[in-house]
Amino acid sequence: MNFILVGLDESDAALHAAKFAASLASRAGAGVRLAYVSVPNLLPARPWGALVHEMEREEAAYVQGFLDRAAAQVHGCPVETRRASGPPAETFADLADAPDV
Repeated sequence: MNFILVGLDESDAALHAAKFAASLASRAGAGVRLAYVSVPNLLPARPWGALVHEMEREEAAYVQGFLDRAAAQVHGCPVETRRASGPPAETFADLADAPDV
C-alpha cells in the first residue's frame, strides 16, 4: 500500500491538511502517514543525563498522544503515525524517501 506523508505541527492548518490528504488517499486506494518531527535535545549528557532522559520520555509520550488524537480525526483510509527526531526539513525528506510514500 502507498501512503501520503503529512507532516504535523499541532496547528489547525496541519490537521486540515491531514484530513484533505485522507480524502485524496481514499480516492487513490492509499493511506495517510502522519508524521511529527521533534528537534533533538541539545543539553549535554553530563550533568543533565537523567533530566534529558526524562524530558525525552515525556516528549515521546506527549507526541504519541498527539499523533493518536490526530489519527482519530482522519477518516476514510488507513492511517499510520510516525515520530522522528532530527532537523525537521531533512528528517521529513528522509521520511518521504520511503518506498511506500
